[in-house]
Amino acid sequence: MEESAHLEDVIRQAETNLSGNPKGELILPYRKRIWAALGPREFSGKLATRGVGHRRRTALAILSARQVLAIWENVYPTDKDPSRLIVLSERYLGGQTDSRSVEKDRDALWTHADGLVHQGGDMAAIHAGYAAAKAASTALWDENFEEDDMDSELDQDLDPYEWDAAFQAAGAQADGFPWVDGASSERRRGFWNWYLHKAARSVYDEIS
Repeated sequence: MEESAHLEDVIRQAETNLSGNPKGELILPYRKRIWAALGPREFSGKLATRGVGHRRRTALAILSARQVLAIWENVYPTDKDPSRLIVLSERYLGGQTDSRSVEKDRDALWTHADGLVHQGGDMAAIHAGYAAAKAASTALWDENFEEDDMDSELDQDLDPYEWDAAFQAAGAQADGFPWVDGASSERRRGFWNWYLHKAARSVYDEIS
């Protein structure tokens, strides 16, 4: 069980970093280490091949999006686009639908969320919508990391289009990203503790 021990070691390192972060942030280099510990990346063309590592990472992204889905639904109760896309991503992971359908609905949700931003919509809910869209991205193309280059970027260095589902979900939970005045460091820390203590371990144990 060398792989399991490696994941536990990575989680412990991430927990130590999180506990000392004043903003309650699990920074991107530690998330990349967790993604890598879940298994290798494999591709067929541009699409991920749904190997064990990809399926675990997608499940982790979907869990993250589901964790904050109620924030969207409380603000936009008749709008089921994020929940439908999450289900579609799960079906794609199980080989029950095609990549074109997922990409089309993902793009539509992203455009919809962008429109809500421009209309001055509720940003916590919108982050939850983006989290569902990014979970679909993970289903299609996996997470973006290189095992020999974990420390080169932080979230604030990236284009917002590149932020992963869990980062968007933490923004929804905290009502803002770490650099946003008034966002809750306590709720952000709570999300990342859930991510480390429950979500990451559950996808490793349940998917083989």
